[in-house]
Amino acid sequence: MPPVRRKFSLARWELIVLNPKGLGAYASARKAKIAPPGRTAVQDFLDLRAKAMERAGIVDGRDVPLVPFIRERGGVSHWNDAYLHKVKVGVLERAGVRFDFRSLRRSFSQCALDRGARYGTVSVLLGHKTTRTTETYYARRKYDHAAEELERVWT
Repeated sequence: MPPVRRKFSLARWELIVLNPKGLGAYASARKAKIAPPGRTAVQDFLDLRAKAMERAGIVDGRDVPLVPFIRERGGVSHWNDAYLHKVKVGVLERAGVRFDFRSLRRSFSQCALDRGARYGTVSVLLGHKTTRTTETYYARRKYDHAAEELERVWT
């Protein structure tokens, strides 16, 4: 019997993204690191997820998506695009915050870079083959940070 592939490790704060570009789109599975600011929220989510799965009668969640779509009549599946869009619209209406999911990657990238991460590090974490994609579409070095770094290396 093949070993069960774990999709999340609390010890390392990593998860395995099996379909990084969504179901039906090709991309190799890869690891994703949960940054320290998000760990409390992830732990809270996992606790709520466990309770929801228990209520639905799902005992072993290893083969269930990290964010499962639990059907009212029983069973679990992935979220389809239409329902995910409906949830996003609900968040927009309740919170008044306009966003798209790709902007979350851009925000993470820029925040990491602004806090001192190198382009190479951010690029690897985003799953890019080169830093060029990261630099062009996700994060830009701000002048103030570049000037501070210049001062640091010359003093």
